[in-house]
Amino acid sequence: MTQEVQAEETLKTIAQHEQFVRDAHQRGDRVQEGEAYCRLGEAYAALGISKKAIRSYEQALRLARAAGDLSTQATAAHRLAEIQRDSSHLRKAIDYYRQQLELSHQTSDAQSAADALGNLGNAYNLLDRPREAIAYYERLVILARQENTPLLEASALGNLGVIYGKLGEARKAIDYHEQDRAVRQTFGDREGEAVACWNLGLAFKDLGELSKAAALMQVTLDYEKEVGDPDYSEDRQTLEEVLGAIRSES
Repeated sequence: MTQEVQAEETLKTIAQHEQFVRDAHQRGDRVQEGEAYCRLGEAYAALGISKKAIRSYEQALRLARAAGDLSTQATAAHRLAEIQRDSSHLRKAIDYYRQQLELSHQTSDAQSAADALGNLGNAYNLLDRPREAIAYYERLVILARQENTPLLEASALGNLGVIYGKLGEARKAIDYHEQDRAVRQTFGDREGEAVACWNLGLAFKDLGELSKAAALMQVTLDYEKEVGDPDYSEDRQTLEEVLGAIRSES
């Protein structure tokens, strides 16, 4: 399907959803009107018409609140957060992700809660507010373990390791990266394990433990060479610098 045909289909969908909005409004059905506004927002977002998408989601959120429709509230809050995040309006995104998180608790929706926690951690990290980011990532680790979602757990552990590394707390960074690596090994995520090993290598390098750093970096390089990773040459140079430092110490 060409882009032109897709756009035409989306415009038809918008017209349909606008009619659904009018019909639900005439019936006085706030729940269905809110749901229709949510779908209308999705259609506008698909066309990249952010302002109309925002207005539609805001209407959906208002109507869903009035009707006590928690599910549509959570969906609208999430979509609004995504648009604000993609527009680099991170503080507005945070406000909507917080609403999504609160609603996920009310509906016992663990998947929505995990999504909100991860996005809140990411947003605070981008705002260079590491302590707030850490708090949300730590909550995500706990939730991921409760829900037995190891990929999500590993991702949060890796993010914690990176943040502590940036804060100069190398020992904490190592602890989280080691946990990240161990979790990824349990479900055979070799790519993720290679990233964890590289991060571990950088942390040990920061501590001056160069032999450990080199050994871990080599694990990453072996994987990158095997799969033809484009970062191989640059990472190989970094390892050579570490090995050169080791030789100069001996």
